[in-house]
Amino acid sequence: MIVRVFLVLLCAMHTHAVNRPPNMIQHPKDKDIFYKAGESVVITCIADGIPKPIYRWKRNKEDFNPSGNDNRVVQIPNQGTIVFSRPESKDEGIFQCFADNGYGIVASIKVNLREAKLEKFSYEERKEHYELWGNPLTLPCTPPQSYPSADDDCASPMLKTTPQKRPAYELWTSPSDQFFVKGNTLRLKCIFAGNPTPEVYWSKINGGFPDRMVLKSFGQELEITDLELSDGGQYECTGLNAESQQRATKAFDVRIEWQRPNLSQTMTADGQESVRDPRIYRNPRFHKSRNNITLTGLTLEDHMNIQCNCSNKHGYVWADVYLNVLEEAPTIMVPPPPTLKVAEAQSVTITCVVTGKPDPIITWYRDQNLITGGRFKILPTGKTRIEQYPMDLEVGAGRDAKFTCSGSTDFDEAGNMLVYWEKDGKQMSTNEHRMTQNFQDNSLTIAGAIVRDSGVYTCVITNGLDEDRAFAFLTVKDRPDPPSSVEIDRCREKKADIKWVKGIENNAPVIHFIVQYNTTFNPDQWVSVETVDYTQNTATISLSPYANYTFRVIATNKIGASTSSYHTPTVCKTNPEAPNKNPQNPMNLLEHNGPGFKYQVTVRQRGSIAQGTTYNVDNWMNNTLEHMATDPYFPYAVRVQAKNSIGDSTTEAQEKTLYSYEDVPGAIVKNVEVSDISASTVKLTWTWDKIWLEESGAIAQIHGEFRAFKVQFWRVDEKMSTFQEREVSWVEVLPKEVPAGSQSIKSSYIMRNLPQNAAISLQICVTNNFYVGRPSDPITFTTYEGVPGPVNMLEARIRSSNSFTLVWLPPLNEDRNGIIRGYDIAYQTVDGLALGSLHDRSEQINDPNSVSAVLSGLLPNMKYRIHVYARTQFGRGEGSFIEASTTEKAAIGTPKFEIYNVHENSFNVTWVPDAYFGKHIVHYVEYRKEGHSDWQRSTDEIINNYKAINGLERGTYYELLPGPLGPIMVGLLAYWWLECC
Repeated sequence: MIVRVFLVLLCAMHTHAVNRPPNMIQHPKDKDIFYKAGESVVITCIADGIPKPIYRWKRNKEDFNPSGNDNRVVQIPNQGTIVFSRPESKDEGIFQCFADNGYGIVASIKVNLREAKLEKFSYEERKEHYELWGNPLTLPCTPPQSYPSADDDCASPMLKTTPQKRPAYELWTSPSDQFFVKGNTLRLKCIFAGNPTPEVYWSKINGGFPDRMVLKSFGQELEITDLELSDGGQYECTGLNAESQQRATKAFDVRIEWQRPNLSQTMTADGQESVRDPRIYRNPRFHKSRNNITLTGLTLEDHMNIQCNCSNKHGYVWADVYLNVLEEAPTIMVPPPPTLKVAEAQSVTITCVVTGKPDPIITWYRDQNLITGGRFKILPTGKTRIEQYPMDLEVGAGRDAKFTCSGSTDFDEAGNMLVYWEKDGKQMSTNEHRMTQNFQDNSLTIAGAIVRDSGVYTCVITNGLDEDRAFAFLTVKDRPDPPSSVEIDRCREKKADIKWVKGIENNAPVIHFIVQYNTTFNPDQWVSVETVDYTQNTATISLSPYANYTFRVIATNKIGASTSSYHTPTVCKTNPEAPNKNPQNPMNLLEHNGPGFKYQVTVRQRGSIAQGTTYNVDNWMNNTLEHMATDPYFPYAVRVQAKNSIGDSTTEAQEKTLYSYEDVPGAIVKNVEVSDISASTVKLTWTWDKIWLEESGAIAQIHGEFRAFKVQFWRVDEKMSTFQEREVSWVEVLPKEVPAGSQSIKSSYIMRNLPQNAAISLQICVTNNFYVGRPSDPITFTTYEGVPGPVNMLEARIRSSNSFTLVWLPPLNEDRNGIIRGYDIAYQTVDGLALGSLHDRSEQINDPNSVSAVLSGLLPNMKYRIHVYARTQFGRGEGSFIEASTTEKAAIGTPKFEIYNVHENSFNVTWVPDAYFGKHIVHYVEYRKEGHSDWQRSTDEIINNYKAINGLERGTYYELLPGPLGPIMVGLLAYWWLECC
């Protein structure tokens, strides 16, 4: 039977619109959305609010208009949801929806829209793997590239095993560093492998187990309930089987602490408010109890921020509450539905969302009869939910870890919504130095995370009526603890067996161990001698004779290396032997192999039948020996052998050829010539004896090791001040092919950067490692004329609003590089770091003796860069430049002028110099025929106070308008009528 329910809500309430910021009620389903090309895809975005919000989208942080995509993308009316009907590869990106109603903006989660792809497996031939029974085996399977990640299903290759016994070893364990709160439950787990299957044994260092301890999972898991502070300490699990006495061990560091203080708040707005805050005094409307204060008779003026502090020996927490007294008429936000269909005997919930301050009293009527109870029950409204869940984190020790969490609740309960965090089931104090909660976005930040911060973190959102929870795991990884119990298991003649116990891994598996040793010869120096796989806890180290060894071990994981372990308590001592090597460099104490160590050095002239001279060097740090020689660069056979009181070294010493001292070379190059002369380069050629490359030539003529040629040159008659030399390796000038049977070699070399337009003398010498030989006969040549170097002492002596007077000095004699023909001037504007275009002065200087010029036609109050170049017949040389600014505009007086020397087709205009004459005022004359409108203008005059006007028509009247070309244009100065002859 179906019952149709008709409802009427009767309330004596005045309704009016209440503005409410938007709330995102439906986010996209997933943070990653994948699509196939051509198939439609939907990204959901629905929000509510008063007034209704307007939606907008962003793609890759840029505004995205769904309507601008060839009708492939549409937005559902009255929603933010967008639908891609035919998605393409270009549609991939990070999308985010925003809802805005003028009273606030709410954002959806970000969505990564990607095209789904799945490549094919690469072809691999069938393989067979053989492994011993009890050993681990990893079968490689490389999945094809895919988006999203595909479920891998690799075909197994042929696998054959051979039974073999194997001692216990670690497969998986709980993290090494554990932190629990008093009253919680401790759980530790160790899984060991081996053949036969190992037994697991548990122990507590320096203590026993309480009767609350139980073992689970065949002894692999240790559990202690109702933890006490005394349960803290070091625990250890050990795996052992009947195959071997070798044990697999794992250590745990367990800490038990009291829980930090909790802080809660309650607030009502029905005439009184209760806030747990003991710090409010001297207000008769505040009434304090042990943990509460009560404010009576609330008024609209009671807006305030109240702060509470709660502390114990573990720290303190702060809380803030903002008291906002509201006065709002009751309003029906969402009325009940007009009809509902439900099955008989089923429960039905009828919603009616209202708002108002103080909270309205809701009265329900059925057929005009007041509903008072019975089968009818009025329920509180609102559903609290988490919308942004915290994600699992894995961080290195010392880094910050940040969990984010946000949610929503019923509109009327939004003021009561509280977000707090729990760790391992216990509420956290989030105002300590390292763990803080941001009450703007309710995120939890753990600064400088340590291993014991690892655990389960739960975000709790509540409004006092209901709550929602979400948890995430934090794993803090650190460098491992150092190994312990490092011992010398066996000390043999030249080997030592070392063993140790692995320390706590701190959530990052150990990759390998490093074994180090020191000796009594150098106790402060530890030498890394062996790297051992993480599956091993023993190592065999090779030793040298006649030394006392101690050892230590370092563990390494992907985070880094542990501190070193304690060194072995015992010493491994080896017996003396004869040295097993001869010196290349001084041999350290560990290489002596016994007492009475010395070097035995034998020196004899090469080719001589004499025994030579033998020296004994007792100081092992000494690596030099002097032997008297009479001839320069003569070869000697030298042999150095190590020995001690036990005997000579067991390795045969090799003879080396060494040469006596070098002397001044007697060799001289021949046939020095020059060709291909330019302004700064010349080609040199010379010949030298081929025997210089042989040992006999080095002994007889070079008197040392043949190193290079030295080219020396200078200006003629200026050798003392201009002498230069350049070294040229003989390898650089050795021809690729030397004619067979030739006793001499001809070399060539290009000399660059020579003085230009200069008479130069040049000679070549031979050098060995220490001396320069006699030079060849000097030759003289003259380089061609080139472009000059920079001018000197450039400055702007006089500045005006439109010109500079420039002065300079010619290039130095050695930089002229030819005959100076004149100077060029160029300029460009300077605006900060920007340079304007480069302009040449309209008339350049062709007088080589001129060292000043006026640069005119510039703008007032402007910064310029002025360049001056010296010029030879080959063009401009290197420029010099200065920067200077023109002055502000200045007033110019009207020039007074007269007409002289009137001829048939010319006359002369002369003006009286004024106060500005000689300060870069440019004068010119404008004139026109009587009755004509167009003015003609003379050329500018800068220096003189007169101007000749030529090219006039005979028997014609002219009007004249002399004027200055300055910062201010001069108007009409005078009119003259002139009749030419």
